[in-house]
Amino acid sequence: MKHTWLRWLMKITGWPFDLFYLRRKVYYEDRARQKKHLKGGVLLISNHRSWWDFASYFFLFFFHRVRPVVSYEIYHKSKGLTFILDTMGAIPLKKDPYDFTWMKQVEVELRKGHKVLIFPEAHFIAKDELATFYPSYVQIALDTKVPVIPLYTNGCYGFPKRNRVMIGAPLDLATMTEQESTPHDKRNAGNQVVREKINALREQTHRREKSSWLSFRDFPLDFARVVLWFHAWLLFRTKLDRHADRQYLKKEGDYIIVSNHTHFRDPLLLICLFWRRRISVLTADVVFGVPKEKKIRAWALRHIGCIKIKRGTMDLKAIHECSTVLEKGRPLVVFPEGHIQRNETLSGFRDGAALIAARTHSSILPVYLAYPKHWWGRVHVTFAPLIPAPESNTMKAIQGTTQEVRRCLNELEAQAKEKEA
Repeated sequence: MKHTWLRWLMKITGWPFDLFYLRRKVYYEDRARQKKHLKGGVLLISNHRSWWDFASYFFLFFFHRVRPVVSYEIYHKSKGLTFILDTMGAIPLKKDPYDFTWMKQVEVELRKGHKVLIFPEAHFIAKDELATFYPSYVQIALDTKVPVIPLYTNGCYGFPKRNRVMIGAPLDLATMTEQESTPHDKRNAGNQVVREKINALREQTHRREKSSWLSFRDFPLDFARVVLWFHAWLLFRTKLDRHADRQYLKKEGDYIIVSNHTHFRDPLLLICLFWRRRISVLTADVVFGVPKEKKIRAWALRHIGCIKIKRGTMDLKAIHECSTVLEKGRPLVVFPEGHIQRNETLSGFRDGAALIAARTHSSILPVYLAYPKHWWGRVHVTFAPLIPAPESNTMKAIQGTTQEVRRCLNELEAQAKEKEA
């Protein structure tokens, strides 16, 4: 194949440029189910912030031949640039609305199992916002029936900046637009779906950017979760009832963890269980104690991620702190019962978790903790599928989500009792 050895030579020898100038940090919408090693023909759709976007994706998908679609004017701007783009496998695009040769070439490459990169904005966008998407790529996806993978890049290159890229989950536009009657409506509907997805990836990237893995402010929390994890491994001895539930422990992004509350160790156990993440726990004010008498306890609780809330009141300050935590891309633990239930029976659910989820558009992850009868037994942990945030901020929608959370926890409780019996 033409320029194959030159392309590999460029990738192998270009790693210093990729490491020190492009400085890429890659996120995944769902790391447990996604990989960079793609199979078959794939259409990569991304926003466009800089010329270096071509080079960034060229090195990102190192073991794949990603063929970018570039403007005909840029392709022939200079002989050197033409040679580089030709080596990368670029497909020139003329700005003639009646010239569809590039679309036919893209379809041929996709049917061969290659990857094609398209920037539907068709030009650089200096600001961190999305411009109008041209829907030609949707028609290509519908004709070839290949998956579309949305990508987002913030376009920050060069030291000390950091280029952050998020890879979204594959989209099947043929299935998503099958209800539309005309080809025009299908193109517009598919284009809207992809644009909204890339915009959602943009927001998630900003949230994760605020939550760096190295932070002096979060040092007490990081130190506590590592130390607590070691002690939990010795004392708490948790066990996942289903192997598939491990995906929830590795899930990235923000979500609200709701759990039953039968023991004072529940917050510590959840912090240890999700030791890979910096999680915060909504904690009653009585646990913090009287401020003048329990200063050390209050300081320790705040720095390991506890958020103080006053029982029986609409504590707007606590709700605002919870929203700030979720906006940073961190999980939040909420016990909807509000206090410890010694009889190990779910009761008295409150709407706080659903209210915060409606405010931050965060999903809810139900967790059930089943303690053993004897001290040497293990704590069995079971997860339910993620519950989406309420569709609106109305009380009816919030209460409906609360009932759904309670239903999931009741099912997990029944399953735990059946296994115990």
